[in-house]
Amino acid sequence: MKRTITICLAAGSAFGALLHGDTVHAQQLSYAISSEKPAVSPEILEARAAELYDSPKQYRRAAELHLEAAELREFGDPLRVRNQSYAARLYYYAGDKGKAQTTLETAADDARNAGDIITAADLYLDASYVATERKNAAEVHRLVEKAELLMSSPLVDAGTRDRVLGRIEVNG
Repeated sequence: MKRTITICLAAGSAFGALLHGDTVHAQQLSYAISSEKPAVSPEILEARAAELYDSPKQYRRAAELHLEAAELREFGDPLRVRNQSYAARLYYYAGDKGKAQTTLETAADDARNAGDIITAADLYLDASYVATERKNAAEVHRLVEKAELLMSSPLVDAGTRDRVLGRIEVNG
């Protein structure tokens, strides 16, 4: 009740400030009202997800928590891709291979867009393995092509290129 009264008083003050032409003060009060929700940090979501790792029945929920954590991170943050990768693996072990594949590809896309082409290529190949298990040859081919394209970059050293392309040969 006290919080409701406080919000109403603040809203009334903001409205009054607008009526009197004090837009800066009104905006500050409006921001104070709208920002009262406590934000959950990615670290808290990751910790909650980790608490569920011992229970296979909770893998889907843990994956969702990792995706929530990823969404709170900036594009280009390698922890965003790590959260997505964990989520994909949890979906896989929970038996949702379709969600695992799409989440791996999203993680690969984010890694590629951030300039981490080696991680991106590895994640595309992980997604291609899941597509193989799903017996989706077109998806396997598309994902392998994405990885091969990244490995054709002159920025990739020969050892790394061999390691990544070697994964394709093993997969067939």
